[in-house]
Amino acid sequence: MKQYTVTGMSCAACSARVEKAVSKVDGVTSCSVSLLTNSMGVEGSATDAQIVEAVEQAGYGASPKGTATESENDKANNSLEQLKAAQDALVDRETPKLVNRLIASLIFLVVLMYFSMGHMMWGWPLPEFFNGNHVAMGLLQLLLTVAVMVINQKFFISGFKGLIHGAPNMDTLVALGSAASFGYSVYALFAMTAAQVNGDMDAVMSYMHEFYFESAAMILALITVGKMLEAHSKGKTTDALKSLMQLAPKTATIVRDGVEQEISVDAVKKGDIFVVRPGENIPVDGEIIDAFNDFLEVSGWKPTDDRPTVVEEEPEKKGFMYWVTKFGNFSAAVFMPIVPALITGGLILAIKNLLVNYLGMSTDSGTAKVCLAIFSAGFSMLPVWIGYTMANKLKMEPIMGAFLGAVLVSSSISGVEGLDFFGIPIPTVEYTSSVMPIVMGIILMYWVDKLLKKIIPEMVRYFLKPLLTMLIVVPITLIVLGPIGTELSGVVGNALQAFFSAASIIATPVCSAIYPYLVMLGLDKAITPIMVEGISSIGYDLVVTPMGFISNLAVGGSALAVAMHLKDKGRKGMIASFGVTALCGVTEPAFYGSLIMRPRVLVGTAIGAAAGGLIAGIFQLKNYVAGGCPGFLSLLFFLPPDGSMGNMIVALASGIVAVVVAFIACTVILKKAYKEDV
Repeated sequence: MKQYTVTGMSCAACSARVEKAVSKVDGVTSCSVSLLTNSMGVEGSATDAQIVEAVEQAGYGASPKGTATESENDKANNSLEQLKAAQDALVDRETPKLVNRLIASLIFLVVLMYFSMGHMMWGWPLPEFFNGNHVAMGLLQLLLTVAVMVINQKFFISGFKGLIHGAPNMDTLVALGSAASFGYSVYALFAMTAAQVNGDMDAVMSYMHEFYFESAAMILALITVGKMLEAHSKGKTTDALKSLMQLAPKTATIVRDGVEQEISVDAVKKGDIFVVRPGENIPVDGEIIDAFNDFLEVSGWKPTDDRPTVVEEEPEKKGFMYWVTKFGNFSAAVFMPIVPALITGGLILAIKNLLVNYLGMSTDSGTAKVCLAIFSAGFSMLPVWIGYTMANKLKMEPIMGAFLGAVLVSSSISGVEGLDFFGIPIPTVEYTSSVMPIVMGIILMYWVDKLLKKIIPEMVRYFLKPLLTMLIVVPITLIVLGPIGTELSGVVGNALQAFFSAASIIATPVCSAIYPYLVMLGLDKAITPIMVEGISSIGYDLVVTPMGFISNLAVGGSALAVAMHLKDKGRKGMIASFGVTALCGVTEPAFYGSLIMRPRVLVGTAIGAAAGGLIAGIFQLKNYVAGGCPGFLSLLFFLPPDGSMGNMIVALASGIVAVVVAFIACTVILKKAYKEDV
């Protein structure tokens, strides 16, 4: 396998893109990319030039390691050199660079924050030159931000390079966010300068508050912190790999002319027979000869035996948990692909509400209407998306499921009075944002589709089956299933929400405490429809997202407690990063990487979740956006349509309580139950 050094990779998505690009090269039979060592192994007949060109077109750099003309004996004789080269490749060179970048960034950032936030918000004193000189303050902020951006220029080089090549990565998001803040701030500075020249001091003060230079610099500094922690954890992992590599034997016992000889591993040649005794390590790759033959002689087993080698497994017992898991998997396949669209639409609606309620934007403005249209496309068209994903899960033509959903939300049908089908009256039902009607309609479509496949000849099935399917399914759905599903969803949604409204002081803490175990068993996906149905029917969710939000934060606090407890710096940094990730809404690394092997700590997690759930239950915390992975980055989920901040403050308070209580409880448990956990 030919080895290459790859440069420019910053995340797992980068390594995946490189691997995909190289795999498409003619002559490549296999490709493996390691983000840990920034290396790539390629098998096949493709040339180095082809491989390097494919990597560069993907937006990264590559160079071959060693020469392609080495013989097998040369490779064996250079094994020690290869080992040293491999160990050198694992040396952590990235962490010191990131530490220097972070220190330099913080120096400029502290000064920038003093001028932008300290003076503007708290009235901290400034040098006499800057008093009343707003243009000078803007220029200073500009220069300090440029310094931070130059120090962290790697984000922009890597990010925009990946964007140009059609392969955006995490650096692209960082670069776009920072550049957007910087660009708008530069515009505000020029506008303020013009207002200063014209003597319009009101405009000057207004533009002074439009500076976001500190945001541009802060984004870069905070992401650099994350990169540094990641590099530190990676460095600890590579240290372990180097230690393992050092365990490789330096000598080998070979048999030449019937005599065993101990020679250096460098001297082993292709075709040599070497001996490995109990307790010894295997020095080089090879084929087993005598041990296999001895096994055949002792066991009496022959490779050509006709004895059966496959043992039939007992059929799985289909108990309660089997069906719950099956329902959860089905729900995940139907609803999870839709979640990104729902999150996007909900957050954009929340941003629109902020602009309208707090920044004076008119509801009749073009911006407000565009934001509302984006939300409507994501949420009002819910029957279309569910129809597509559910039909796909049931192995039907997905477009037919979307077709049925589009019929339901059509302005000619949804909410229209006085409709009939061949004289049969159609109840007036509003289908936009509904769930149960399309679910029941797709189930009917599944059985109709299955029946028509059996009775329609294959030669006319392509056009006749969809026609008959819609002629059967649409009327039945509009006349019978749609009204029933609407009433059923309303009754179930209202009943569930009413229960949580009445008993939220008890229900929310209990559900928040058990939510981590639902995640562990994969049952959290089974309750996703409850959240979607609640928001679609009554406009908010009291159940799923609030307890998921509180539970995720409690898991994050628990992981941070475990990190503080550990003495090994490598594991401490790794688990701390897991905790930060959990606070952002992704708990799997923290749960499976730090908590599940310490089951007593999960008691502390439950205590923290229950404490945060109690706050949420008392004030009846509501979620207004259908989304997933709730964490501190998802606080806008809890902003109501009227823009009031009370519910969001409750979410923040309950989240902080969950983190703090979980951290304290887990710390106490760790000190008593895991004293030797180092």
